[in-house]
Amino acid sequence: MSHGWSSLYLLSSRAVAFALLASSVTACAIDADVEPDDVATTTSALEVPTGPVTISRITSNGTGCPLGTMSANVSADRQALVFAFSEFTAEFGPGISPSAGRKNCVVSIDLTVPAGWQYSLSSASLRGYVDLDTGGRLSLTTTAYFAGSGLSGTFAAARNGPLAQDLVASDPTALSSAGWSTCNAVRAITINTAARASKVSGSSPNATGFFGGDSIDGEVTQSLGLTWRRCP
Repeated sequence: MSHGWSSLYLLSSRAVAFALLASSVTACAIDADVEPDDVATTTSALEVPTGPVTISRITSNGTGCPLGTMSANVSADRQALVFAFSEFTAEFGPGISPSAGRKNCVVSIDLTVPAGWQYSLSSASLRGYVDLDTGGRLSLTTTAYFAGSGLSGTFAAARNGPLAQDLVASDPTALSSAGWSTCNAVRAITINTAARASKVSGSSPNATGFFGGDSIDGEVTQSLGLTWRRCP
């Protein structure tokens, strides 16, 4: 099983954001008969602030994101947080340490938004490359929560071998239960993304498996949809 390839081309982080949003965020329309005051308190994927949305603080830690191997940005349309991981790989096979089969990255972010707006996370999309022999299994999870809220949202996906292809796993509402940011204040949001590549019981002792960067830009890319509403 080979994990190497030549990059076809490089995408800018903005292009990555748009490509992922197309597969993971469902657009909503505002009813033309809704009064303006109702629109102000209605959650809609089309209602977004016009002012800047910026990452004012970010930290990361974990085996899936060694120092200098993770980048993050807000998409140009303010509808997604996009992360790129250049060394997020999980693999198993003869001679490979069991610890190599599980990787994770915990990211803590302060997102500064225009006054009078709140955001929540909604969709989750994870893109990479998977190569599993028969008896191999890949499990992907992302958990997100606002500091002190007591709420969380979880995205989970799994694939079984035999399988060898670029992978996009997504869910349009997986993280919505994490709740909303605090109005007119910055509250850190923590995002824990993990991948586990393993053998199922009874599989061949020579079975191998791999998850890592895809054939497009050699990175694992994650897009988390942002939903907006005006503060009450």
